[in-house]
Amino acid sequence: MDMVQVSNVKIIPCFHEEILKMGTSSEILIFRSAVMWLSIFKTIRLLYLI
Repeated sequence: MDMVQVSNVKIIPCFHEEILKMGTSSEILIFRSAVMWLSIFKTIRLLYLI
């Protein structure tokens, strides 16, 4: 348990730093929603093609 907690503490700050480098939280949310909509659109197209 202790080792896992220590590794999580080390990983989380690095992850936050990467997000901050990418841009603001709103930009990340827009990007994530855009990716989600693209995947939905692709699945709909596949359903229509079949």
